[in-house]
Amino acid sequence: ALKNKLIDFYANCKEVQMAMDIFNSIPLQEMSVITIGAMMDAYCKTDMYPQCVDLFQRFIINQKRTPSLICYAILFKACSHDGLFEYGKSMYEALIQDDGDDR
Repeated sequence: ALKNKLIDFYANCKEVQMAMDIFNSIPLQEMSVITIGAMMDAYCKTDMYPQCVDLFQRFIINQKRTPSLICYAILFKACSHDGLFEYGKSMYEALIQDDGDDR
């Protein structure tokens, strides 16, 4: 939890490299969706939208993790700023479809 807060702190200070260093120091098996969301948000706060989308793809999609709604919100923000409307739309449709499957 402390490292998540440090990622957020450095992002707020526009020190994304420090946030990335902390993120990269976390072993993969210890990395939570909250940590991934914190780094995604750090990228958004520093206008690094492609990196945010890439992080979502690498750590959520490729590793088949269940993202939080917060991760989706950050992803949609990144897509809206980086001209990735169609990708964001497809992720939104997948979210809606997954939600409907749980009912």
